[in-house]
Amino acid sequence: GDVIDLEHDLGPDYLEEIEKVAENMIERVSEICGNFLHTLHDTRPSRSTVKAIIKMSPSALFRKNDMGRLPIQAAFHKLSSVRYIPILAEEGTKYNVGGVNKRGGLLVEDPKYNDNLIEQLAPMYFKTHPSELVLLNVMKELRNRKLFIKT
Repeated sequence: GDVIDLEHDLGPDYLEEIEKVAENMIERVSEICGNFLHTLHDTRPSRSTVKAIIKMSPSALFRKNDMGRLPIQAAFHKLSSVRYIPILAEEGTKYNVGGVNKRGGLLVEDPKYNDNLIEQLAPMYFKTHPSELVLLNVMKELRNRKLFIKT
């Protein structure tokens, strides 16, 4: 095919307009994907779907909800989405969600409770929590994925 020199062929005004549309589209995709990651408790997608959404828009991992929580933090607050925490953490480490050495968001302080996900997930944190086994399994998966080890 022909190689197109967009700046020369279109001119700077058209190219600038196209760039603005592309930026808006990227921002909107990030917003939609971020909203999706905040509603895993409702949608209950496969893990491969969650990975695909993150691959399509990594910035979705950084989107905060109205409580100021990242998707990984929001996942903790609904039992049906707790199982997604390991995949969100693993993918989040690739993009330094929460910052360097924050383990994909696991060590980010919750804006309401002033503790991090590791502290919240520890079964001893919930002395009478009815779902200790679910939380324990998430902790085991995080350990197996080596997300407790500082890299």
